Amino acid sequence: PRCRRCLRDTVSMPSICDEFVSIVHKAALASVRDFVELAAAASSAELALRRALDACPLAPTAGAAAATADALLTADALLKVALVAAKSLVEVQEVQPLALASCVGRALAVAASELGSRPFSAGSADGSEKLLVRLTTLLRNVVCCASYAAAAPGAHRPHGRPPAPEAVACEVAVRSFVLSSGLASVVHSLVTRALPLGEAELLEYADDPEAWVWEEAASREGASLRRCAERCVSSLAEQAAARAAVQAVQPRPVVVQHQF
Repeated sequence: PRCRRCLRDTVSMPSICDEFVSIVHKAALASVRDFVELAAAASSAELALRRALDACPLAPTAGAAAATADALLTADALLKVALVAAKSLVEVQEVQPLALASCVGRALAVAASELGSRPFSAGSADGSEKLLVRLTTLLRNVVCCASYAAAAPGAHRPHGRPPAPEAVACEVAVRSFVLSSGLASVVHSLVTRALPLGEAELLEYADDPEAWVWEEAASREGASLRRCAERCVSSLAEQAAARAAVQAVQPRPVVVQHQF
């Protein structure tokens, strides 16, 4: 087998592969704050460009069509950058959660902002939905991280050693987010934007409820924002500090009528 990173044989030259992976990992940890800012900047620029195109359509000429196509390609490229940055954040947090010590609060703020405002089409698996899936995963992993919770005041420490300063910084940032209106806003966005069924999904459910429920249960969390949001809300409800924010959300019921 050949390593996808260094393109060398992993059996005959494992030391080279391991060394390369170690360098990449260290660079990722050193650049974790940059990942947060890159995701935020790329996402903001992509949305601003698309809004500008929608608000000021160009004249129907060949030159204008080419300019619009170039602008759309730029927007797609910006969204891909945001996707890569968000994926990197999720992976770094899973491998080394304390690496986010300097940017936990900023990462949570970016995720909350995107979940509350980014337009997406449920079930389309487009770039916007993928970005929201990754940010929802990051938010859930950060708020429910055991490494951060172990640094909380009064937390049980079997060995009696004080927590690392990075763990304390992360725990303080997460606790501040949970106790502020940020978490309540996130839960409200998940419950009102990510969990409800769209009109097309309601029609599919009405056509064959059993098949729809089976497909929904079989869908992967990494590909479905609804599944990811469902797990996020459930995980938050299990956290004592976050449970109040989940229970406080009371979305307005919406009745959709269809003729079959």
